[in-house]
Amino acid sequence: MTLHCPDNAQTRGLLNAQTLSRLKPGAIIVNTVRGDLLDDLDALRTGHLAAAAIATLAEEPARDHSLLAAWRNREDWLAGCLVVTPHNAFYSDHAAIEMRHNTAMTVKILLERKHLRNRVEA
Repeated sequence: MTLHCPDNAQTRGLLNAQTLSRLKPGAIIVNTVRGDLLDDLDALRTGHLAAAAIATLAEEPARDHSLLAAWRNREDWLAGCLVVTPHNAFYSDHAAIEMRHNTAMTVKILLERKHLRNRVEA
């Protein structure tokens, strides 16, 4: 299961013990959006989830997160079933060039067409 939703009042804690228990045993969670969507990953400890890949935690930089503590302690239940990266794991030389190009194109469109293509209304 992959998560592709914003972090807001409706989605915060979306995956908690109750919702995770409804997943098929052996499911894999991939969260690359917001850490606040995952409220509970005890399903990893119980074996209900086969694995989790997380690109962000609810608090960054992560301080006393239970998953990181278990990883640091090399707890058996976590072996081979967790990947955690900082939310900036997207970064590469190519991505940096693409970000600069997209910014320049957005400014060009704004100046030429008087239209901001990525404007978000409040």
